[in-house]
Amino acid sequence: MSSLIQIDNDIRQLMIEIGENDGELSPELEEKLETLMVSEKAKVTSYCNFLDALDHEIKFVDEKIKEAKAYKERLEKKTERLLEYAKFIMEKRGEKSIDGVLGKKLTMREYESVEIDCDPEELPFDYVKEETTYKADKNLIKAAIKLGEEIPGCRIVKNNKVQWK
Repeated sequence: MSSLIQIDNDIRQLMIEIGENDGELSPELEEKLETLMVSEKAKVTSYCNFLDALDHEIKFVDEKIKEAKAYKERLEKKTERLLEYAKFIMEKRGEKSIDGVLGKKLTMREYESVEIDCDPEELPFDYVKEETTYKADKNLIKAAIKLGEEIPGCRIVKNNKVQWK
């Protein structure tokens, strides 16, 4: 089966032939046109079926990603619980490590961290760092351009999106 582009090219060529034939549709040209139109419909149907299959596969992958993230969270929580349990045992014994076999061991190291029990706004300014992110407000920019305002580096572009049913 020809590609959609080839079918379109064939239809255009046939239209040129019809034009050269003073617009008359001979039985032969009519048969060619009908064949091309049937081919085009079949090709479009194939496209839509393939797009449906891709869409289902994307949804399947999205679901698998969701499942994998949930699984990863469960593993991380399990790891955290096991480490907390080992910490509890070592603290209870007053030990910094517990030896296993074949060189395996659990060790506890001491480290310092800072706990902050207030909002950053309540801290002295010298002890707060500002993080600023900027994001273009596309809706506001679009509205301004439509009202005739010129915004450097911005423009409204028309896009086309093909959908299938």
